[in-house]
Amino acid sequence: MSSPTEEEVAYHEAGHAVMAYLIGKRIKKITIIPSDSLLGQVEHSGFSKKSEELESTDYWNYSMRKLVDGDVMLHYAGQIAQAYYSGKSPEAGSYSDDQKAAHMAINVTGSAEELDAYLYWLYVRTQKLICSEMNWPLIEAVAKELMSVKKMSGRRARKIIQEAHNAYVSSFYKSHTQKMSTQIDEGFEVNNIFC
Repeated sequence: MSSPTEEEVAYHEAGHAVMAYLIGKRIKKITIIPSDSLLGQVEHSGFSKKSEELESTDYWNYSMRKLVDGDVMLHYAGQIAQAYYSGKSPEAGSYSDDQKAAHMAINVTGSAEELDAYLYWLYVRTQKLICSEMNWPLIEAVAKELMSVKKMSGRRARKIIQEAHNAYVSSFYKSHTQKMSTQIDEGFEVNNIFC
């Protein structure tokens, strides 16, 4: 098993950071400076509950299940961003994230079959969010900054994410208004849009 490159670690941590931002967690700091047990880390405002605090009654609690959805997706986001960037499945770092995701999900599912389906659904959902045309530029922006500075504050990360999001929205709006103008110039009737 080979160790991931610094760039792969940066994309992994950027994936966690952007997902934390998307689900409303406060990012405290991000680093790709290795420690004894970690290649990088995102510190954020915390999970809805620690997996050992979840109870079997949380299975029926819709509000708790929605919070656990976000927490599980947060665990998956790093490995998905790393894989999307590198074109290969991560060999290191994702096992711990997978285990944490499963531990969180086990108390909001009723059977092994439901657990597998739930985790698969959240993995696919996370993959679609992370790799989307709208969110991937946010991850790239955070990863590029991480490769340059190695660690950053949550405030800096949020600013980078917001700037990248604003740039995407501006570009999207500009390209779609130009497309609409072209269609109108070519005789496309605006009223046909609503038919």
